[in-house]
Amino acid sequence: MHIGFNLAFASPIERLKLLETTSARIIYLSITYNTNKPRSKVWGLDSTAASFMYSVACHPLHLAASIFEFQDVRSSSLIAVGEDVFLNASLHRRDGTPCVVRGHNRATGLEFVIEAHFEDGRRVTLTNLRNWRTSTLKADKDEASGRRAESQSASSAFNLSEDVTGFHGQFRDIASRIREGAGSNQAVDVTAARKTNDIIHNILSQAKLDDF
Repeated sequence: MHIGFNLAFASPIERLKLLETTSARIIYLSITYNTNKPRSKVWGLDSTAASFMYSVACHPLHLAASIFEFQDVRSSSLIAVGEDVFLNASLHRRDGTPCVVRGHNRATGLEFVIEAHFEDGRRVTLTNLRNWRTSTLKADKDEASGRRAESQSASSAFNLSEDVTGFHGQFRDIASRIREGAGSNQAVDVTAARKTNDIIHNILSQAKLDDF
């Protein structure tokens, strides 16, 4: 159910959420998630745009909606030019705090950037789960944080924990725990999956694509 949504378990993501919980509120969040696929229809879907939404955009949208609690789609633009797909979606929290999710399938590899602006003036930029940059009006600070993708390829899995390696590791973990009659140590949140699916359907409906 949650295979592929393991970005939520990455230590930099947990650190970012903890920073808001213990320090200052996020007043603006931007998530950019560019890949080099899909370049055609997959999974029996009717268009490359729908395929992009369900196989790629689902990941940043899941982070925005389920981890950072941005769930209200105020506006969105999903443009398909041939096999090229471009997404720009504006989500909001209940208090009106905005989050912008952008993505396309024209990158040479994975480009994953989160930028969080905090009410105390700090700005955190997290690139490909590897580079953590904190900026203020007074000083900038760079540091390595978290584990990175094994390569910049959009098809690479992330190594996000000591005992689970990428998507294959998650499958093995869940299968073994089912055989043992135990629950998986990867949190499977059906409610979060439904919220993400609702957001994707909302964006696709607003796009009014001819082949959706």
